[in-house]
Amino acid sequence: MSSEQIDITVQPERRTLLAAAGIILLAAIGLAIIFGLGSGNSDAAAEASQTQVSELPPLGSAGPVEVGDLAYDFTLLDPAGNTVHLGEHLGQPIIVNYWATWCAPCRIEMPEFQAAFAAHQDEGLVILALNQRETSEQVTSYFNELGLTFTPVLDSNGDVATAYGAFNLPTTVFINRQGVVTNIHRGLLLPEQIDPLLAEILSS
Repeated sequence: MSSEQIDITVQPERRTLLAAAGIILLAAIGLAIIFGLGSGNSDAAAEASQTQVSELPPLGSAGPVEVGDLAYDFTLLDPAGNTVHLGEHLGQPIIVNYWATWCAPCRIEMPEFQAAFAAHQDEGLVILALNQRETSEQVTSYFNELGLTFTPVLDSNGDVATAYGAFNLPTTVFINRQGVVTNIHRGLLLPEQIDPLLAEILSS
């Protein structure tokens, strides 16, 4: 067999081996890039989730608030005429609940919020119960009847509810210590639903 014939036989095999080695090398580089970027993105996301803002955006500065947004700031009065300012609670886990005395599901879930508040008040938990378009007398009577000790607030014109997209009652918004909305729940919250949502804002 001539040397020319040997070259013809061996050369395709060498090309196949080189191609295979090239594919393996490219795959290894690709995986390194992917895992490197993934790690960087995870670190960046974790860092962003821990970023403490100095203030919240003003009410109605964009469309209805969504999960992942910074909560809109608001200032309202409680039934005693004291000012309640959401932004003052930055750095604390916050639940904002939209309710009314005539709302049957609201009455069912209020004791669950009271239990959560009693259990986690020492961890800084704040619960603001934004009553929709009712009087201070109605709200005070309701809170006294149910033995509620968290903070009732009068959303007299429904402006805050509108900005938060709370068109159905009850609606509950969970806000973490960085002021980020972690969950918006529309409808009755059962105890088994509250616990994991609460754990998320307590641990942030």
